[in-house]
Amino acid sequence: MVDSAGPPSVGAIRWRRLSAGLEGPWPAPRYWILSGCAVAVLLCRLPQPYYGEEPVYVITTLESWWHQSWMNPIQLGLQYGRPPLLNWLAMPLVWLLGWGHVLLSIRIIAVASTVATAALLGWFAHYLSREPRLAGLCVACFLTGDLLTRRGWLAYSDPLFSAAVFAAIVCLWVALDRRSFGRLLLAAAAVTAAFLTKALTAYAFYGAAVLVLLWRHPSRRFLLAPRALAIHAAAAAFIPLWIFVIAGGSQGEGLAHDFLLRAGPRTFGSYVLGVLSFWAEVVLRMLPVSALLLALLVPPRADARAAPCPSWAQGLRWILLLGALPYLATPDNHMRHLLPLYPLFALVAAELALRRGAHLLAPLHALLIAWLVVAIPLTLAIDPRMEARHHGDAAATAQMIAKATAGRRLYTIVGSSEALAVIAHLDVLRLPAEPVVVPAGAPDNSFFLASPPAPARFGREIAQYPMGRATLILLCKGSACAR
Repeated sequence: MVDSAGPPSVGAIRWRRLSAGLEGPWPAPRYWILSGCAVAVLLCRLPQPYYGEEPVYVITTLESWWHQSWMNPIQLGLQYGRPPLLNWLAMPLVWLLGWGHVLLSIRIIAVASTVATAALLGWFAHYLSREPRLAGLCVACFLTGDLLTRRGWLAYSDPLFSAAVFAAIVCLWVALDRRSFGRLLLAAAAVTAAFLTKALTAYAFYGAAVLVLLWRHPSRRFLLAPRALAIHAAAAAFIPLWIFVIAGGSQGEGLAHDFLLRAGPRTFGSYVLGVLSFWAEVVLRMLPVSALLLALLVPPRADARAAPCPSWAQGLRWILLLGALPYLATPDNHMRHLLPLYPLFALVAAELALRRGAHLLAPLHALLIAWLVVAIPLTLAIDPRMEARHHGDAAATAQMIAKATAGRRLYTIVGSSEALAVIAHLDVLRLPAEPVVVPAGAPDNSFFLASPPAPARFGREIAQYPMGRATLILLCKGSACAR
């Protein structure tokens, strides 16, 4: 009998080969190649213009140096209310590269923190499972999605904060496994570094890991030994020591703001809407790995031959859930608040996929590759053009304002992200003159940056600068208008 279908076409053969190549699990080196491509995309972000609130850390680094305020970062002449570790780490790079590259310096720290977290995640996955493929897959999952397009390269404190928090959790886990007080000291040092980077929430993430390991780890009594308790007591005592003795100033108020913001009263409807919208954002931001995890959360059939979940994976799930719970149960959150949990999420998802999700690995591999392919034009062309369209050319605007205000005091009465990007450029252009600050009153013989309509007491308008969807205006007062 003759087969009427005939031989398969060349296109069909190629499609079958491509499909076969996507099936998994892959050998570990293939996952590491995928991760290397993701790091290359992150590096392409380094020379891009300011994005979002990046000018904040550039301004605080420059103003802290100018005012010699090493313990309390300064923003626009006022205390910023956050710890200074990121500013400290940026200083050596700035001295090496120059103040014209202060944004690049902070972005280098962000990318280095992301890569260090990925490397530590790979090591930790192999330490727990002794499975090279799991180490490769979880790192590939970690370095895609939201981390690749936003969180991994921004000149914010979050990448460094997250690296320190994750390092603290890993050191804590290994310290219990090996009953090592030295590694417990490393854990305490890492969580302290996380606190000095951003916020008190470092201790909340670390505390979630402590509680889960006290509950589940075979060596839980190690954490109750006198030396272990003393190490953790010293780490906790550093908080009031830093706030009230070493730094002082307004850092206590700034650090408490994270908690007070979420404790504000609201209607039941707005509360539910805020929580549900954040849940939806978490799923969307963590694609494609979140889709895989949702598909695998359905329990397997009784006759399925999936291996039982290892104890360490169950412990990681509880740490992930407990660490995320305060954010998943409250509104007014942002995805960057969950960044310390990204590596744990990637490890939990990768373990579940390799153990009982082999049938979903082919679409996962295809989506990871597609994410990288899409990220390349986003990084090199689309994102920079969209930023210029929506927020204007901050560098060119700063050049015009610097020329118009040369030799005179310049203040700002506007604090939008567009204005801060211009101010960050102006601070560098005006060196060694005083940075742009918020005025105390309305001083005479000065220039002022504002947004329309500006109060009359700050002088008359002499120029407008379109900044995408916003507009900056330059005001002059007194003898500054005689130029």
